[in-house]
Amino acid sequence: MLSLPEIKKLLEDRQLNVVAERVGIHSNTIYRLVKFERAEYDTIKKLSDYLEGQLENAKQ
Repeated sequence: MLSLPEIKKLLEDRQLNVVAERVGIHSNTIYRLVKFERAEYDTIKKLSDYLEGQLENAKQ
């Protein structure tokens, strides 16, 4: 699982509303995570799984 700083770094160049839709969480939740570096475990887990999948796809 990615750490919160790693998630924040990977979200820098992404459209947060698109990520939120694909992950199934509200975009405001992601904005708060990016701004305040706080989130519920479930949110971090969902984002981590999504971003790790994206990284795997980029390697192939």
